[in-house]
Amino acid sequence: EQYFSRVFKKSVGQSPLQYRQKS
Repeated sequence: EQYFSRVFKKSVGQSPLQYRQKS
């Protein structure tokens, strides 16, 4: 869970729009 949180934060910092669309 911690690893995902780190990757999620990095992914959101680079493409928050894409992450929101995926979710």
